[in-house]
Amino acid sequence: MPELKKRTEIAFIIVNYNTVDLLQACLQSIIQHTKLPHEIIVIDNNSDDGSSAMVQRFFPTVQLIQNQENVGYPKAINQGLQAISARFYFILNSDILVLEDTIANLYDYHSKKSKIGISAPAQVSPNGEAILSVHQFPTLWREWARNLFFTDVWRYRLWGQKRAKQIKEPMAIDWVMGAAMFVRQELIDDIGGMDDSIFMYGEELDWCYRAQLAGWAIEFVPQATITHHKSASADKAFNFYRYAHVVRSNYYFFAKHFGLRQLPLFVIAQIIGSLLRAGIAGIFCLLGWKSFCHQAKEHWATIKISLNISLYKWIKKAVTNT
Repeated sequence: MPELKKRTEIAFIIVNYNTVDLLQACLQSIIQHTKLPHEIIVIDNNSDDGSSAMVQRFFPTVQLIQNQENVGYPKAINQGLQAISARFYFILNSDILVLEDTIANLYDYHSKKSKIGISAPAQVSPNGEAILSVHQFPTLWREWARNLFFTDVWRYRLWGQKRAKQIKEPMAIDWVMGAAMFVRQELIDDIGGMDDSIFMYGEELDWCYRAQLAGWAIEFVPQATITHHKSASADKAFNFYRYAHVVRSNYYFFAKHFGLRQLPLFVIAQIIGSLLRAGIAGIFCLLGWKSFCHQAKEHWATIKISLNISLYKWIKKAVTNT
């Protein structure tokens, strides 16, 4: 007879890849600020910076799974979900700091509303600036509007921080940045874990979309706050391989949920938008605005990736198998 897993109130699940110092700070913040019964599990994706040794030395009560290769973010999260039984799961990036009332506020709010499947705290940068972490689901119309009329520029880049500060009360949202997700066990029983066809990026979008299709609510809880060292698990210098996963995950999500027949219209919107933005960003880059150089590289990469036929063969196979 298989051994039954002991159930705790909250299970913290953290996937780590070469962020030893941030991981240590994250674990310390959890232990310091969590009063409820809890367990912590770290899934290390074959780091070579001593992360696993650090956990074993300084946090002996933390459960550690050491993968022999980088299996990707969603698959590692699913390993954690299967390893610990809990009423709630708090899925965190390793570059997160839990603050004094984070857990209590999320737990209390989530406990009172049984139809909330996923809730998310407010995020701030280390210098205290608000980070906009809530978003709308992509649709064909929204993507054409974004790419032709630059709706994301004024909606997120120019006014995103202001909008993040203005949200004072809990609110229903479409999807939340996956750096911090407070998840109910019943949701996982209902729809399963993350889609591990995705290697990284976009897994939270897919999970939230599936949750809402199944009737679960996704809510933003600004009374709970975390500090997020954004993009710490991935070097901020442009990385084509990493960005390819962003594009691939976006295309896969659209094909999976809106159909392979509509995917070409989605892709064309991305190519047109990227051509426009690459030109504009390139001009500003030549004028000395270095931040635009990075953006220009991203837009040219989107075009190159979008013209790769093997990408669509993978998407068709992955969608067919889901």
